[in-house]
Amino acid sequence: MNHLVPDTSIVLEHAGWPDSPEPERFHHWREAITAFAAFDNVDCKISGLGMALGTTDPERLRPYVETCLELFGVDRCMFASNFPVDSIAGTYEDLIGAYRHITAPLGAETQQNLFAANARRRYRLPN
Repeated sequence: MNHLVPDTSIVLEHAGWPDSPEPERFHHWREAITAFAAFDNVDCKISGLGMALGTTDPERLRPYVETCLELFGVDRCMFASNFPVDSIAGTYEDLIGAYRHITAPLGAETQQNLFAANARRRYRLPN
C-alpha cells in the first residue's frame, strides 16, 4: 500500500475526531478515516471519544470503536484516554470498562494488544 509520508509512522489521534453522534456525521467521519486507513503506515489511537461524543456508554461508543478496528485492523489500533478532558462524559473506569466490554468477544490476547502492546510497539517503548 502507498504511504502517506514515506518512512514516517503516523498515529491518527482521537479516532479521527468524530464531531457528533448524528448518523450523517458518523457517515462523514467514517469516509474520512477510511482514507487514512488505506495507508499502511497510519495507526489509529482510539481515544477522546468521551469528549467528542459526550458519553462513555459502550453501545454509543461501539460503532466508532468497531469502525476503527474494522478499517485499521486490531494490529494498527490502540486504546488511550483523554483524561481529564474525557471526564465530562464519565469516569476513567467507565471509559475503560466500555472499551473492555466492546472488545470482550475478541479475546484476552487481542485486548492486551489494543490496551498496551500495540502502543509499546508503535512508540518503541520497553516492555
